[in-house]
Formats: sequence, structure tokens, C-alpha cells
Amino acid sequence: LHHKNETTQTTTCTKSLPLQSDPRVHTFFDAINDMLHEEWDRASSKLNSRRPSIAGSVEESSGDSMEVLGSALSQLGNSMEGRFTELRTIQKMTQAINEGMLLNDVLEHVWMHFREIIPYNRIGFSLIDGESVTAVWAKSDSTTLHIGKGFSMLLAETSLPSVIDSKRPRVLNDLEAYYQENPQSDSTRRILLEGGRSSLTCPLISNGKPIGFMFFTRQVYSFLILFVIACSFNRSTYSGTHVELFIHLAGQLAIIVEKSRLYEGLLQEQQRSEALLSNILPPRIAQHLKRAPSGIGPTIAEAYDDVSILFCDMTNFTIMSCSIPPESLVDYLNRVYSTFDRLAGRLGVLKVKTIGDAYMCACGVPEYDENHVCAIADMALQMMQVFPTVAPPHNVDSHRIALRIGIHCGPVVAGVIGKKAFSWDMWGTTVNTASRMESTSLPGRIQVTNNVRERLGSRYVCEGRGIVAIKGIGDVCTAFLVDKVAQCLFQIFDY
Repeated sequence: LHHKNETTQTTTCTKSLPLQSDPRVHTFFDAINDMLHEEWDRASSKLNSRRPSIAGSVEESSGDSMEVLGSALSQLGNSMEGRFTELRTIQKMTQAINEGMLLNDVLEHVWMHFREIIPYNRIGFSLIDGESVTAVWAKSDSTTLHIGKGFSMLLAETSLPSVIDSKRPRVLNDLEAYYQENPQSDSTRRILLEGGRSSLTCPLISNGKPIGFMFFTRQVYSFLILFVIACSFNRSTYSGTHVELFIHLAGQLAIIVEKSRLYEGLLQEQQRSEALLSNILPPRIAQHLKRAPSGIGPTIAEAYDDVSILFCDMTNFTIMSCSIPPESLVDYLNRVYSTFDRLAGRLGVLKVKTIGDAYMCACGVPEYDENHVCAIADMALQMMQVFPTVAPPHNVDSHRIALRIGIHCGPVVAGVIGKKAFSWDMWGTTVNTASRMESTSLPGRIQVTNNVRERLGSRYVCEGRGIVAIKGIGDVCTAFLVDKVAQCLFQIFDY
């Protein structure tokens, strides 16, 4: 009216005078304005507060055009509010998965937010795995779950294939009657035990392929595959409206679930790769390599001023390896060195590598340990103790196999070399001397340099061996590490 001339305004206002005098008009205009701003609750309150008849249905209203208009506006507001609630729920789900949520997080999000559009007390989630359908997640307001994580059935032994073929949610509003007609349905029996009486089963399909089912429940929830089922203590809980709602949501939900599964799989692969890298390299070195720019080869080199090095090998190993099958040989070495690995982990010693039957470990690198000499000595003594407990291969005389160990301490250089099958290793005179201590030791003995003996002090029992000529190094004063003083005292007291 503001765009018309004054004469037209006067004429129009005169004709509209009865309409303007109706107090409901102002209510309608205010409610429409609230709807435009998505203030659905406020609009509904205004439509119901002025005149009780406004909230009535269009079919039940009298011939009063204003009453019909009010009913239509009220229904429109309720419908739009429901639609916007659905859209907000989907938006929240999409935002959550884009933030990198795992599958369990997505399902927890469904549990928290789908109550706005679907009545339930329980949700279950199952995935199709080949010919089987397996429950991977379930949650209920009650404490009893008869279909929980891990519950699995052959897909062909269920009624779910027909749901997949129809590509539509299935409503069962009387599960007791359904079970009487299908007493072989173990899943229905379990749902009834949980208290469910009505269910809505929705297949989830991604890229034309069924991936599972979800189940929603008012008090109970069922298993099944990635279907959304809702079960309630009240019969006739679900209707065509819920079916259409799930058809609208299922596509988006299936995409979200599939993306979360892919993200979870990627995360698991990353964790496995990191665990493998940590088993190959010291943790700090592994972290350094992971932070290196893509395409740049590992170039790590560090000098350490004070490190203890241990070398160990088996006497008569070459003869034994020629007399037993390869599988028996590898199995024996694996059992022996796995035992040593456990010792190293317990004592804070770092396994460096194995070369044939030789085992190398160190302490004080890459993280410094002021007690590294004592720790490596304890490692050597315990290796000698546990070695006889590892059964040798069949037909091999255990008395002919013995350990020979050598220890030295001092400065080393350590780093990662190679671009393929790279490894972390150590070099220097200290490493060479420790290796020579092992090769010139005697079967069943632990040979140490005089430097190691002096640093062990009175806490360990050593017996002097004298001067040993070491190739490439010269004459070295050595000793045999025999035991720890505390252990010797215990043996005396026991005696």
C-alpha cells in the first residue's frame, strides 16, 4: 500500500477496514515475521495464545477464513520447524565428520542429536562384512543389551536382504506378532528381551553398495548391519513419516559413516606404520624422521661422549646351522633374541641390531643414562642366566652352544644411513673395541675392558684376565665380569 497513490490507499483501507479490525491479523503478521527469522517456538506460541481456534486443523476449522488462515500458518510453521531441525541435524553431522571424527564418535554424535527428529531410547549399528552382518556399536538408556558389539549372523539367515532390495526403511510396529510368524528370528527374540515392541530398520547404501544398517529404539535397540532401527515399548511408534525422513537422511548418513570408516582405517594404518618405525629405530630418531620434509632422505648424525656397548654371539653356531633345517635355525634364533629383547626393555637398554648370530645393544644413547655402565653389565649377566633356559633345536647338544659377550664404553658416533631399508647404527673405536672384546672372549664368559671394570667399581665382581692383543687396536688390559656383589652376598647367606 505504501507504493500506491493516496486515493488508492484510501479506497483500499476502507474496503479492508473489517479485516484490520480483527485482532488476529496482528498476531498473524507477528508470527510470520518470527517465521522469517526462524523463531519457530515464538511463532507457535503467538498463534496459540490469541485464539484457541487458530491452532486447530484446517479440516476441523469453521468457515471463518481467518481461522482457516491461522490453522494453515500454524501447520506451516510446525512443518518448517521440523524441516529446519532435520537440516540442522545433518549439518552438525557433516561438520563433525569433516573435523575428522572416528566411527564411534560419529555414532555417539547420532545418539546425542537424532533425538531431535526421531524418538528412541536405543540405537544399534551393524556393518555388512562379506556374507555376514556384524554389530559394531550399540547404546541404550537401559543397561541390558542382548545384541551388542560383536554379535554376528549370516546375512542370508536374516530378513535384511529384502530390506536391501527394497532400498527403503522397514517398519515393524508389532514385533511380538512378527516373532510369532518368524520364530526362527534370533535377532527379533533378542530385541523383545530388551523390551522393544516397534522397530524401524533402515539400510545404508554408499555408491550403490549396501554397507550396513542402523536401528533406533525408544527403550531398546537391535543389532543388524549399518541399519538405523528404532525400537520402542509402544506399538505403532513409527509411520510413513519416519520412513520418508530416513530416506531423506540415509544417503547423507551413509556417506558420513563411510568417510569415518576410511578415516579410521587410515589412522590405524598410520599407527601401525609408526609402531613399526619405532621398533626399527629409537623413538626419538623415529620422531625426527617423521618430521622430515617429504622427499628428503634421512640424514641424522650425532656424537655421544659416553656410551656402553655390548656384543654377543654363540660359539659353534656355524656348525649347528649346517646340521639343522632352516626353519629350526630361525625359530631358535628368534626365541633367543626375543628373550634378549625383553631383557633390554626391562633394563632400559637399547637393542641396536643383529648380524647373523651376533646381537648388539647399547645404553646411554640416544638418551643419556648416568648408570649406563651398570645397566649394560646387568644386561650381560642376565643374558648369561636366561640363555640356557631357551631350548635348542632337536638333536643339538646344548652343552656345545654357549654365549660369548664383550663390553666397552666410551664415545661413539650414531646416525641413520641409506635411503632404502635404512637403519640406525653406531661407529667409532668404542664400537670396534667392544666387538673385539666379544670375539676374544671365552665361551660362557663376559669380557670387559679395564675402563669398564673401574667404572663398575666394588658393586660388581670381576676377575682380571690380563693383557689381550686386539687386532687394529693393540694390547688391551681386560677382565671377566663374574657377578653382581649383591647377588654374591645372597648366595653366601643362602649357603
